[in-house]
Amino acid sequence: MSRVAGKLLMVAFVFGLTGCGGGDNPDRPALYPVKGKVTLNGEILAGASVTFYPKSGPTARGVTDDKGEYTLTTYEAGDGAVEGSHQITVHKTEGGEAAADVAPLDPDS
Repeated sequence: MSRVAGKLLMVAFVFGLTGCGGGDNPDRPALYPVKGKVTLNGEILAGASVTFYPKSGPTARGVTDDKGEYTLTTYEAGDGAVEGSHQITVHKTEGGEAAADVAPLDPDS
């Protein structure tokens, strides 16, 4: 499996204006809905893994659909990401398919 590398990936994302709060666990940070679209050289990039690494807090990730669109998950499906600056990575394997569902990452990561 190889990664698409050396190409400029354009990641568009929109943070929602209202926080989801900590849900059932008050120790969790507030999360904000994040949806976006990924293109590569102007073409939709389907089946790519999108990961947001914040300066502080848990990591969020999503997988692009056939329209190149994704929704981020931190703890529960579609709950979003923590507020603040993030380093964003996009990975796509050639000849493979990304998982249809994104499992939450370890909240202690």
